[in-house]
Amino acid sequence: VSETTVEGRKFVCQPKLDGSALSIEYRRGRLVRAATRGNGTRGEDVTANARRISNVPESIDWKGDCHIRGEVVMPLAIFEEKYSSIAPNPRNLAAGCLRQKTRESGKAKPEDLIFLAYDVKFPNQSPQVENDSELLQWLKNAGIEPAPWAVFDSDAPQNEMIKYTKTWSQKRSNYKFEIDGVVFKLDNLIQRENLGMTAHHPRWALAWKFPSQQADSVLLDVDWQTGR
Repeated sequence: VSETTVEGRKFVCQPKLDGSALSIEYRRGRLVRAATRGNGTRGEDVTANARRISNVPESIDWKGDCHIRGEVVMPLAIFEEKYSSIAPNPRNLAAGCLRQKTRESGKAKPEDLIFLAYDVKFPNQSPQVENDSELLQWLKNAGIEPAPWAVFDSDAPQNEMIKYTKTWSQKRSNYKFEIDGVVFKLDNLIQRENLGMTAHHPRWALAWKFPSQQADSVLLDVDWQTGR
């Protein structure tokens, strides 16, 4: 069995965070720009608000350039304490908070948000890594908080995927951030390039979304009205 085949059995698992996408650009280790996803090619510049996010550093331990992608989320504890009466959910609040024009114009403060990274690209020089899990560890060492991740190596990856999906499904109701699924990615970066992409998604990744949350409701009263 070749080493390439073995690497093709190694996967990264991460929760699918239900927040607002953000891309942060560092040049020579200094934060210079942050933008929303926008139309997928061009996003809205939100650098001023991104600088106020509590765990987004002004500089990182890297002398080159890099583009870091991740999700901005609001901890549920903070949402329930401060904002549950003025916003329908943390995701909408986080998106609006990122895009507010002035410090006083929004309903929430960027200082109450958290940025969790899941990918990094290097336009010029890059660290010597072979796997996505190494990039996540690189982010952590550089001072950027990555989204939680686990790595598994299995001859039957579907069994491991089912196990992690059940685990995160059970964690969902009590987790500190809102999550709406689980993402599985092939760990080896060369294998990813070999597999390539379709017109819609990469062949080396799989996202499984949780079913919509349901709850019982009690009907207390009916107010009948007659129109014209």
